[in-house]
Amino acid sequence: MKTSISHSIFLFILKTIGTKKVLGYFLSRKRLPDSKPSFWFKSKYSIKKSFHKKHSIWTYDGNNTLVYYLHGGAFILGLNSLYFAMIGKLAKLSKVKIVVPEYPLPPNFNAYEIHEWVKSSYLDVIKQHSPKNIIIMGDSAGGNLAITLTDWIMNSNLKKPSNLILLSPWVDLELKNPDLKQSPSEQLLNKEDLQKAAIRFANEKGLKDPMISPLYHNNLKLPKTTIFSGDLDLLHNDIVLFSKNNPKTKLKTIKNMPHIHMIMPTKEAKITLKQVSDILIC
Repeated sequence: MKTSISHSIFLFILKTIGTKKVLGYFLSRKRLPDSKPSFWFKSKYSIKKSFHKKHSIWTYDGNNTLVYYLHGGAFILGLNSLYFAMIGKLAKLSKVKIVVPEYPLPPNFNAYEIHEWVKSSYLDVIKQHSPKNIIIMGDSAGGNLAITLTDWIMNSNLKKPSNLILLSPWVDLELKNPDLKQSPSEQLLNKEDLQKAAIRFANEKGLKDPMISPLYHNNLKLPKTTIFSGDLDLLHNDIVLFSKNNPKTKLKTIKNMPHIHMIMPTKEAKITLKQVSDILIC
């Protein structure tokens, strides 16, 4: 299946400006500063800002279904305009309320502290909004956090989420699967740079620790789970393994798409986001 003109143009732009090299610099050395939605984004998508333990929480107004969304960025990058736009499109399509925390990142916080902050933030959000329905969602590194958070919720006495939705989740930080393929169409991820970010996040914990890499968790308790992954994503074969290991998951593979293609301003992204919004509405 051929890709759209919009997808080809966007990949060409990423390649021309050297996005992979720029991201690689930050993945291997330091983190980017946090971003914030523009006035136009705030107005268009009804975004409000709050705080939890000195970190920003962005809330897209909506109905009694609450989506707690954990963004990606290899545990080194925060939110940016592409994220604010993509999540805004989901909020508009589905009419649900979407809460997006700017969770803390290394080197100021270790993996355990980040997970504990996410749990604390989630509890605060649920208490504040008292939603009728809860959906946990995350992409890439945020998908990693979302899996662990959901397992914790499912093993607690808390109200259970109806769905877990994962977009290109990073399920194995070891990145040693020989079937992982670096496609020429991948203009965001470089395996060597990603490995450096993984080691920084794991710190004193091993990369195969289930809290670091949920692929190695032998007894995950998850609700109905849907995973969206492009078959050209560097992480795709690990995602396939994760799906096979967890029978409640439904894997939707998108042909000829790279990592987190849903965030891109392309025809294919619109199609995938419509599929995601259909789940949010149900």
